[in-house]
Amino acid sequence: MNGPHPVAQRPAKPLGFALPALALLLGLCALDLLATWPLVHAAPARLAALLWLLGWPVLLWGLLRLGRQQIEAGTLVQRIAFALLALWLLLSFALRSLPHVPSAWQVLAARGEPLQFSLLDGGRTLALRGPVRAGDAERLAEQLSAQPQVQRLDLQSPGGAVPEWRAMALLARKQGLGMRVTGGRCERGCTLLFLAGQPRQMIGDAQLAFQRLQAPTLNPLWQAWLSRAQAAHYAEQGLSAALQAKQQFSVAPLLWKPIASELRADGVLPMDAQALQIDLPRAQGAQASEYLAALQAHPSWQALLLRDPELPAQAVALLQSTQASGGDEVARQALHGLAMQQLEALAARVSDPMRQQLLQLLAEQLRPAQANCPALLALDTAAQQQQLSAPLQLRQAQWLEDAANEVRAGGGGVLQPLSRLEAEVSARSLGSSSRALSRLWPGVGQGGSALGCEPARELIGQIQALAPAQRRLVLRRLFARL
Repeated sequence: MNGPHPVAQRPAKPLGFALPALALLLGLCALDLLATWPLVHAAPARLAALLWLLGWPVLLWGLLRLGRQQIEAGTLVQRIAFALLALWLLLSFALRSLPHVPSAWQVLAARGEPLQFSLLDGGRTLALRGPVRAGDAERLAEQLSAQPQVQRLDLQSPGGAVPEWRAMALLARKQGLGMRVTGGRCERGCTLLFLAGQPRQMIGDAQLAFQRLQAPTLNPLWQAWLSRAQAAHYAEQGLSAALQAKQQFSVAPLLWKPIASELRADGVLPMDAQALQIDLPRAQGAQASEYLAALQAHPSWQALLLRDPELPAQAVALLQSTQASGGDEVARQALHGLAMQQLEALAARVSDPMRQQLLQLLAEQLRPAQANCPALLALDTAAQQQQLSAPLQLRQAQWLEDAANEVRAGGGGVLQPLSRLEAEVSARSLGSSSRALSRLWPGVGQGGSALGCEPARELIGQIQALAPAQRRLVLRRLFARL
């Protein structure tokens, strides 16, 4: 009993674990804030990136020190709690923060290709090429101040700093600038700027690409906050809730690239009641390239221009002359007349199913009791614009697009005149109505010789009721002369 007494182990102090653990959790929250806030809000991005890059080594060092303390003197409960804390911190670092290091370093070092500015269309269009980073919104404001004649922005960008894109969007909306994407992609934050413009155009194989912002943390609260902030920014630019919902499913590295019909249905791209109309540039000082871009932004006109290599110059010259002499409305009517000439020419070159679609469309155009049938049969511009409902105008524009694409792809073919035997078969198929066939669709501007409403409706119904082989002969006879 008089021997040396064993040294009693000091009991672990609860606060010796709780306070350091709380400090680590607060440190993680601070790092999450430094990484997440600059993604959607204006902030000193380089300072935030520096603090974030320095903060993680300090946090990991604190975790290592607390781990040694628990190994030496922690209770079982404290060790289990530390293991859970360490697992959370290390998973957050490995799965979210570590992949974020290159982008944070890029922000800190201000590396990468700068956003490039250049003037197009005689100085009326400012092209933006490349990713956006801190300070680019101010650079855009300087460009617009130095180039007051700019009316639109032409965008091609993989994205970049969202707060800068948002500031650029607010600036563009304030100045009433139009937006255009030409043969490239406008991705991520670039879509905010595109939505801020009016009018908006997409030309050729241009695409918008949306993506949900990803918080560099495993904390679901930060991701929820980030998603709400991004949704608010898109709502600010008028993007519908339906498209926002689809955008929220496009988690990196995936991009959601909506097709043009989705964008038109949602109002992102124009869908005029007069479906063959385009957004004309302002007449004063307008360049030929601006008229061509406006035509290419419309899917039906884009298909027509690609089919006929002489049509672009013809359409541009027509728009320039008519807009200069009579204003926008005269130019739109002249352009519609040109479209009807194209429709007449395509009717003789498309496949039989396409001709049957055209006949059905014509029947529906003549259905209303108040229709001016002779004018509609002669493809009169004023009658088409004033009497056809928006759905019928859209279907007519869609038929033009499909017909032009079919002919360009080698479908259909030039109709040959009927042989004597075929002509006799088609005449017998229609009986006494055969002589009126040439007046069913006399051609552009020939309204004086067109049928009235009732005879035209009866003749179309008679043609549609024929057997397929006979109907094909009658349609060949109707359109081969055009």
